[in-house]
Amino acid sequence: MHTYKLRIYYKDTDCGNVVYYARYLEFFEAARMEFLQSSSVDVAELHKRGVIFPVVEVHLKYHASAHLGEHLQVCTSIDNLRSCSVTLLQTLYRDEKKLVSASIRLGCINPQGKPIRLPNNVEQAFRNLYKKR
Repeated sequence: MHTYKLRIYYKDTDCGNVVYYARYLEFFEAARMEFLQSSSVDVAELHKRGVIFPVVEVHLKYHASAHLGEHLQVCTSIDNLRSCSVTLLQTLYRDEKKLVSASIRLGCINPQGKPIRLPNNVEQAFRNLYKKR
């Protein structure tokens, strides 16, 4: 499991200082990028080489709200790893309280939109995360 810590800023909230519902997807994206970066996977370099990781499926469940100024953490783990895609389980917590849980599937495609195999270093990073469950 990989953990990413964040703080809620004014830009993340609505007029009631509650996190705007779509911002959670951005928090999960940041956690995924930090995980890959910490695994020595340079997503920008892969993109230049024509390897793209679109989100192809998302399921979110909102359990409780996050608010301005709170310190939170996103925990990321693997649900399913395939040759051309990976499904991640991501959960946002405030201390021990679960706020939002997600199942997010990423594909791996070329610039023409055709599925391609995950590069070896990406597959290995996800396999290592899978072992840490």
